[in-house]
Amino acid sequence: MLRPIFAFAAACGIAACSGAPDEYPVTCPGQGDYEYADVIVDAPGHVETPAAIDVPENAINGVVEGDPNGGGFDVYSRGVSNDPPNHTLTLRWSGRRVANGAGADLVVFENAFDTAGGTFMDPIVVEVSNDGETWVAFEHDYVAEDETRYSKAQADWPGFAGVSPVRWQSSECSDPFDPLAGGDRFDLDDLADAELRGGVRFLRLTTAAALENPDTGKPYPKDFVADGFDLDGVFARATLAD
Repeated sequence: MLRPIFAFAAACGIAACSGAPDEYPVTCPGQGDYEYADVIVDAPGHVETPAAIDVPENAINGVVEGDPNGGGFDVYSRGVSNDPPNHTLTLRWSGRRVANGAGADLVVFENAFDTAGGTFMDPIVVEVSNDGETWVAFEHDYVAEDETRYSKAQADWPGFAGVSPVRWQSSECSDPFDPLAGGDRFDLDDLADAELRGGVRFLRLTTAAALENPDTGKPYPKDFVADGFDLDGVFARATLAD
């Protein structure tokens, strides 16, 4: 069963790690109102350290300091371990649910960045739920020619988050759903579950390397220096009072 992250009180100042309600939505003239996930519901295995990337609030304070050629540090890092687990992060929008509108409804900004040999990625499987118990994943498939080896090509990771570099920051007040903004977009219409296509309350992100690729029966491969995704923020195009 999901639970608020009481251990994050020191980092966030309140029992469940969340942003101030009056910070949402982010209103951009001529672009619309966008709301980012502002509550961390669960982050198993969290260990607080002095490192900036171990601060949970970084995942819910907007998208800042992104660098498409080197990543950023205003992120919250998760791992790749199943024992003990530290490879997932569950978020929600306080008192609201993500609405289904035209086009993509969610955009996930991770910390992927371009390198000379391709893109450095920590691919993520994205799931949604209404009750926090039953989860449905967005369709994803690793399609590299050799699925036992890691590929730096974004095109080999369709349906995963953590693939596209961040080219957008909250302070710019432009459209985070514009493909030029970077990040990875998801459309509720693509879900197999009809109920969830009507709107969702919870979002769960899981490091792909901690999961089994059904095509190989082995974990999804990863870059040899990758140690779990680093989340910058998740935006919804629109939300409704729940």
